[in-house]
Amino acid sequence: DTLDGKFRQILSKSDYQYGLQIHDIHQWEFLEFHDNQGWESVRSPASAKTWKYIVGVRDGRNQYLYVDGVLASASIIRLDTAFAAPRQNVWIGRQSDGPLRFWKGMIDEVRADNVVRSPGWIRLCYMNQKENDALVTFK
Repeated sequence: DTLDGKFRQILSKSDYQYGLQIHDIHQWEFLEFHDNQGWESVRSPASAKTWKYIVGVRDGRNQYLYVDGVLASASIIRLDTAFAAPRQNVWIGRQSDGPLRFWKGMIDEVRADNVVRSPGWIRLCYMNQKENDALVTFK
């Protein structure tokens, strides 16, 4: 609903595995943690009070963030740390450990896949789910 300068978690598998969130600097962020290497994240400006389709993709050493079916960032930001935490369950709408970082808004659908999705697949999913979708019509 609002960008309040706080971390707001969409999907979390602990603070030391991976997640999708709004960063406290008003950016969408897809992040992944690598033991003994630290965080790798990609970010893009966030917006409030509007439906968004956000996708994070990890392909080997590459990481991508898509917003509304379009590549928003492939520039990895690295934060060094050697901390490793116990594994956690996946949580939707809050962080699974540490400060809870509750989501403040609505979440329509969440999907976590173990395959790399293509830009075309991501765009098609957005076109099929966006408001006023006209991709498929029934008579």
